[in-house]
Amino acid sequence: PTVDTVAAPVTERERTFINLLFLHSAACLKAIRTGAVSPVHGIEADIKDILSHPLPYAVWLDVEPFHDRDFALFVEGVRRGLGSKALP
Repeated sequence: PTVDTVAAPVTERERTFINLLFLHSAACLKAIRTGAVSPVHGIEADIKDILSHPLPYAVWLDVEPFHDRDFALFVEGVRRGLGSKALP
């Protein structure tokens, strides 16, 4: 299903929840990259799935400039279909 975010804008509550998904994913990625945890298999699929929905994608476009550059590049790589190549 498609969502018209112009006719029905993302609510602040939706935006906050969706941004928390991105913040959690960013923390996981940082933990993986610093060696604090073993690689989380499927993180790319999770991001791809999240971005496949219109509301999360709209929120990502809005909040991306405020996220860590490495995470934003990772998300963009996943979005472009780089898969595991998006990880270090």
